[in-house]
Amino acid sequence: MPSFWNRINTVLLLIILTGGTLALASRALGGPLDPAGPPGSTLPQVEPRVPLPPVGWNGTDPIMISQSGSYFLTRNVAITTGNAIVIDANDVTMDLNGFAITAPATNTGIAATGTVRTGVVIRNGHVRGFGVGVNVPSLSRSRLEDLEVEGALAVGIVVGSGGSVLNVLAHDNVNVGLNVIQQGTNYGTLIADSNFSRNGFGSQATTSGVTISANNVWLRNSIIDANEGPGVRISLGASYNQVTDNRITGNSGPGVLVNSVGTTDLASYFNMIARNVIVFNSPAVVDQGISTHVGTFVGGDASITATNPWSNAVY
Repeated sequence: MPSFWNRINTVLLLIILTGGTLALASRALGGPLDPAGPPGSTLPQVEPRVPLPPVGWNGTDPIMISQSGSYFLTRNVAITTGNAIVIDANDVTMDLNGFAITAPATNTGIAATGTVRTGVVIRNGHVRGFGVGVNVPSLSRSRLEDLEVEGALAVGIVVGSGGSVLNVLAHDNVNVGLNVIQQGTNYGTLIADSNFSRNGFGSQATTSGVTISANNVWLRNSIIDANEGPGVRISLGASYNQVTDNRITGNSGPGVLVNSVGTTDLASYFNMIARNVIVFNSPAVVDQGISTHVGTFVGGDASITATNPWSNAVY
């Protein structure tokens, strides 16, 4: 039989083992001492922009934008007839979201209604094909930015005056790459950091890389290259425009053509062509305007100094 002290030792061992087990169980049941994070939101996240095309769009009727707001494409859009997107409101942002709009050559990619519209932004995508890629002459005080427009059977882009055209690539359009149209008394268009190349290889006599048909347009820091006809055409009556700090190269006509017939109604006044690199055009500049300010031509190995800071480098 076990002795009295053996029984005492056995009881003490059981007490110790039982206490450890209870401590472990208490720790397991108590869980972590760190407080839990905030509860997750149960509200749905609402996209503050309207997706296009709308549900049920059939691919033939235009996508109409008739209310102010922000819109974005969710996929590539191909249309078989008519215009692809029509803007019929002020204060619209149309984000192509990196997608492409394509169609046969008889249609228009992005159009605006005849009513003058302001505060419109079209950006961030591609427009390929169509008769006119982006045909928005009624837009004023608006912006086109980060667009590629190519392959139109007529003009790549037609836009109204008073806004901005920034970081745009318009190439391989049959007529003009970009045409800026005077819209009422809205002046002050800026065209910058863009590329207008290989446009105008059609039968029209008015082809060019860029046509300025408005007043007080500033074309700067852009490449106008290998277009049929003039690189830059300043149309009849277009005045107070500035073409500076561009690279105008390899166009089959003049690098810059200032059109004018010398009458009060159709004369082009006080345009400036300066600080451009004008290379391999035929010739560098043709000036038919009145009081045009053309910077001195200097050769490729000449120094442009403080005595001629507005010179065009021609070689």
